[in-house]
Amino acid sequence: MGRRSNNVRADRYHRGKKMKKKIIGFGGVFFISVIIAGMALAGIVFYSFLDHLDGKVGCFEQNGDDAYTDSAYSQALQCWLNIPEEDRTAVLCGKIGNAYLKLSNLDQAILFFEMALKKNPLNMEIQKQIIRILLLKGNMAKAEKMLSKLKSRAASEPDVLLLSGDLFLLKGDIERAKMDYTLAMDFSPGKIRPKIKLAICLVQQQKKIQAEKIITNVVFNQLEKTSDILLVADYHILANDTSKAEEFIQKAALTDPGNLDIKIRLYRFYRSNGMLVKATQYLKILVAQYPDNAGFKLMSADICLSNLDVDGAQKWLDKANELKGDDTGYQLLMGKFWMFQGGYSHAVSYLKTALERNYGLVSAHYLLGIAYLAGGQSKFAETSLVRALMIDPNHVDALLAMAGLHYKNKDYALALQYIDWVLSLDSSESTAWQVRGLCLMEKGEYKTASQAFSRAWHLGGGASALFFLACSFEGQKLYQAALDTYESVFEKKPDMVEALYYYAWLMADTGKGGQALERIDLWLKKGNAFPGVYYAGAKISLALKNYSKCKTYINKAMADKPVSGKFYLLQADLLRAKQEYTAMEDTLLECTREQPLFLEGWRFLAAYYMEKHEIGSAKEVLEKALKHFPDEPEIMGNLAWLLLEEGTDSDRALEYARNAYEQIPNQAWLMDTLGWAYYHKNAFSQAEWMLSQAEEKAPDNGSIQYHLGMTFYKQGKLLKAKEKFESAFVNNDINESEKEKINTILLGLNGHKKEKNNSDIIILDTDEYPALEFPEDPDQKEDTLKPDWGNMRRS
Repeated sequence: MGRRSNNVRADRYHRGKKMKKKIIGFGGVFFISVIIAGMALAGIVFYSFLDHLDGKVGCFEQNGDDAYTDSAYSQALQCWLNIPEEDRTAVLCGKIGNAYLKLSNLDQAILFFEMALKKNPLNMEIQKQIIRILLLKGNMAKAEKMLSKLKSRAASEPDVLLLSGDLFLLKGDIERAKMDYTLAMDFSPGKIRPKIKLAICLVQQQKKIQAEKIITNVVFNQLEKTSDILLVADYHILANDTSKAEEFIQKAALTDPGNLDIKIRLYRFYRSNGMLVKATQYLKILVAQYPDNAGFKLMSADICLSNLDVDGAQKWLDKANELKGDDTGYQLLMGKFWMFQGGYSHAVSYLKTALERNYGLVSAHYLLGIAYLAGGQSKFAETSLVRALMIDPNHVDALLAMAGLHYKNKDYALALQYIDWVLSLDSSESTAWQVRGLCLMEKGEYKTASQAFSRAWHLGGGASALFFLACSFEGQKLYQAALDTYESVFEKKPDMVEALYYYAWLMADTGKGGQALERIDLWLKKGNAFPGVYYAGAKISLALKNYSKCKTYINKAMADKPVSGKFYLLQADLLRAKQEYTAMEDTLLECTREQPLFLEGWRFLAAYYMEKHEIGSAKEVLEKALKHFPDEPEIMGNLAWLLLEEGTDSDRALEYARNAYEQIPNQAWLMDTLGWAYYHKNAFSQAEWMLSQAEEKAPDNGSIQYHLGMTFYKQGKLLKAKEKFESAFVNNDINESEKEKINTILLGLNGHKKEKNNSDIIILDTDEYPALEFPEDPDQKEDTLKPDWGNMRRS
C-alpha cells in the first residue's frame, strides 16, 4: 500500500475565502447605477400614453397606479397582473416591467418590456429600458445591436448618448465613453446625470481633482432623483470613499422606500466591503419587512456560510425551499452549502442543476470547478473553470482558481501566467501576489518569493501572507528573520496551527527543540489551548522521541471529543513508534468509526493492513471507504490494485482504475494500475501504452518496469522484456515473489539462442527450461478493450 500511494501532499496554499466580487474594475467596469441609470424615469413617460379603460380593468389599473405612486410596488403588480393578458396595453406592460425593476427582478422586467415593444415597436423609452437590462445582464452584443438602431433614429438624444457611453465604459473604452457623456451634457445642459458619469470616467483615469470638482458642484446643487443619488454613490465607491458611498446609498433608499433594488444594493455594498456585521443587521430588517421573499432567505443562508454557521445556513435554506425550491439561486447556494459541509458530490449535483437552468451563470461554473477541485477531480475542475472564463475572461476568482490548480499540479510556469493575467487586471489583488510567491518558492526563487509575499502582506493579505513570508526567509536560511516573522504571525492570528508547527520545527532544527516545547507549554498556560497547539507539541515530541510528552499532549487534546481525525493518526504514529501494533490498529479503527468522513483515516488503516500483508483486510477497508467517498480516485485506484493482487475480479479492477484515471490522469501510480489491469484482461497493446506513459513519469520505479517487462514478454518482445526485468530486479520496489518470477524468466532468456539473421529475435529452448511460462503467440489476436462510452460521465 505504501508504494501505491500517490504521494499527495497537503497544499501549503489555501485558496482562502475570497468570494467577493469587484463591483467596479478598470477594463470591465460594472456598476449597477450606470447600467440601470434612468430606469426610474421611464415610468413617468409611460403614464403619458395611458389608454382609456373602463370597468374592472380600469379599476385594477388605477389601483396599481396609486400603489406605484406610494412605492408599494408589489401591491401595484398584484393589481396590474389581475388584468387579463389580452387587455394589457403596451403602456401597462411597461408599467409592470418598471415595477419588476423596482423589485430587482430583471428576468420578469425584460419579459414585460419585450411584450410592450411587440405592442408598440417604435416606443423609444421601452427600447432604452431593454438596452439597460441587457447591459446589466452582460449581453453586450444584443444591447449594441439595439442601440445602433436607436442611434439611427435619435443620435443626439441625451439618454441615447448616455447609453452609448455606458456601453463603451463596460467595454473598457473610457475615452469613447467620455465623448458620449460630454455630448449628452451639451444637448442637455440642465441635467446633472451626464456630469456624474463624466466624473466617474475621470476618477477611473486617476484625474481625481477634476472629478471631485464636478461631484462637489453636483451635490451643492442638491440631488433629488434617486437614480442620480445612486450614481454619486458609485462615484464614491470608485474613489475608495466607502463612508460617502454608504451615505448616498442610504439616502437613495430613503427617497424611494419601496425600491427593493436599492435595499439589495445597500446589503451587497456592506458584503462586498467586508462589513459583515452591518450586512447581517440590515438583512434581518429586510427579512422582517419581506417575509415571503425567498431571495432574502437565500442571502441569510449565504451570510451564515460566510460566518461558518452551517446550521444557520441549513435553516434558512429550508425556509427558502418552502417558498421557491426550484429557483436557480437556491440550487446555487445548496451547492455552496454542501461544499462547506465537505459533501462535494452533492455540491456538484446542485451546481449542475443550476447550470441546466441557466448555462450562462458564470458563478455556477466557477463554484462547480471549485467543488471538483476540492473533491480531487482536477480534470473536471479545469474544464469547469475554463467554461467560466469563456463566459467572463476577466473573472478574477476563476483565474486565481486556475492558478491554484496548476500550482497543485506543479505546473508553476502556467500558474504564473494566470497570476500575471490577474495582476494586469488588478495589481492590488493580494491573493495573486501570494500565489505568485508560492510558485516562485517552489521553483527555489526564495528571495523573489519573499518580495511577492511582502507585497501581499502590505495589500491586506492577512496572516497567511506573513506566514509564507516567514517560509521564504527559512528557504533563504535567514532563520532569525523567519522566527521573528513567525512571531508576528502569532500576534495577528494566535490560533494559526501551521505557523506554530513550522516555528517549532525550525526551533528544533536549529537545536532548540526543548525551547520549542517550552514555548508551546507557555502558550497553553496563557489559555491558548487550541487543538493545533497540542498537535504541534505532540508532533515535535514524537520527533524528539519524547513519547511520554507526546502522549500527554494527545490525551489532553482528545479529552474533549470530538477531535480532528489527525489526532487519531498522530496517536497511531506514537503507538507504532512504541511498537504497540494492536493498540495502533484499535486507534485506526476508532478513527474510521468516529470520523467516517476523514479520508486519511481510511487510507492509513488500509496501509497498515498492507504492511502486514493482509490484503483481504485492506480491501475490506477500501470497500467501506468507497461507500463514503464514491468518487474518490485514490480509493478507487488503490482498490483496483488490491483486486488485481488478489486476482479475484479483474473486471471491477479495470472499471475502478478507468474511473480513477479519468479524474487524475497524470499520476504514475494510477497509470501503472490501469496498465496492469489491461494486462490482466489480455489487452497488451493498451497495457504497453499506459505502462510506457507511467514509466515516463517515474523512470526509476521498479514496479512499473516489472509490469512493462511482463507486458513485453506476453507480446513476445523478449529483448525489451529482458531489459525491463533486469532493471526491475535490482529495484527495491518489487516484492520477493515478483523477483522469483523475474529470475525464472531471465534464466530462460539468458539461455536463449539468437536467430542468425536477426539479433533482435530470441528463440527460447523450452525443453531446457520446462518451468518457464511461454509467452503468448505474437500472431494471436489480443483482446483490445473498447472504451465504455455509455458509462462516460459528463463533466
